[in-house]
Amino acid sequence: MGSAVRDVDVLLVDDDMETCRLMLRILNASKFTADCVHSGIEALSWLGEKRPAVVFLDVSMPGLSGLEVLRLIRADPDKQNLAVFFHSALDAYELNAMAAQYGADGTLLKGRYEISQIVGIVNRFINPS
Repeated sequence: MGSAVRDVDVLLVDDDMETCRLMLRILNASKFTADCVHSGIEALSWLGEKRPAVVFLDVSMPGLSGLEVLRLIRADPDKQNLAVFFHSALDAYELNAMAAQYGADGTLLKGRYEISQIVGIVNRFINPS
C-alpha cells in the first residue's frame, strides 16, 4: 500500500465531535478533502482501506490511544512513512516530547493554531518538493 493512490488529503482522528466539525470545516474551506473518525480502532480500520496524505491524530482518546495508534502505524511497513501529526490539547512541551518519542512528524495544539499552519502542513505532504 506504500504507493497507493491518496483517497483523501487528510484523516482526522478525534473522539470530540466538535473538534471534528471545526477541523473538517477548515480543511474543506481550504479545498482539501478530509474524513474524520472518532476512535483509534476506527482509524486503523480506515487506514486499512484508504490512504491519506496526512493524519491528525488525537493523543488522548478512550480505548486505543493516539500513542498506540501511531505505534501500530509505524510498525506496519505499508504505513510507516505516513505523515502523522499529534493533534491534542496537552501541554506543548509534553506533546512535542511524545511526538519525538513515538515518531510523529509534528504536533498541532488544539485551539492554539492558525489556519495557515494546518494548510501549510497538508500542502507540504500533498505537494512534496
